[in-house]
Amino acid sequence: LREESVDLVVATLALHHWRDGEAVLREVRRVLPASGQLLLFDLRRDMALPVWLLMHLVTLFLGRIARVPGGEPAASVASAYTPAEAEWLAGRAGLRGVFARRGLGWLWLDGTRDRQPAASPPVPRHSGESMSRTPIRGGNPRPPAGAEGP
Repeated sequence: LREESVDLVVATLALHHWRDGEAVLREVRRVLPASGQLLLFDLRRDMALPVWLLMHLVTLFLGRIARVPGGEPAASVASAYTPAEAEWLAGRAGLRGVFARRGLGWLWLDGTRDRQPAASPPVPRHSGESMSRTPIRGGNPRPPAGAEGP
C-alpha cells in the first residue's frame, strides 16, 4: 500500500497474535494519513477476575470436549497486552493520537495517527458493562514497568 493511502484500519483479536506488534503498528502509521483512524479490539491480560475465570473454564471445557489444541482461549489471554502496554506500543510506533479504553476482558485502542479525536466513536457494549475513555498516557507514552523505553 502507498503511504497515507488508508483512511481506516480495523483489527479485532489480532494484536496478541502478532509476533512484532510494534512493527505492525508502524506499518499502520505509514499507511494512515494524519486524520486516519485506527480501531483495534483485543483481549487484555489484566482482565477482571470473573472474566479470567470464565476464560479458563471455557479452556477446560474446550480441551476436554472439543479437543481444542494449545489451551485456547486462555493461551491468547496470556499473550495479550494490558491497555497501558498496548497504548505504549502504539506510541512507540508513532501513533500519538491513539489511546486505550478498558473493558472487563478486552481493550480497545482508537484514535487518529497524529492527534486525539474530538469525539468518541461508537463502541459496542454489553448491557451492564462500562468502558473508560480516559487516556492512560496521552500522546507521550512511557514503557510499562520493566519495559525498554522508546
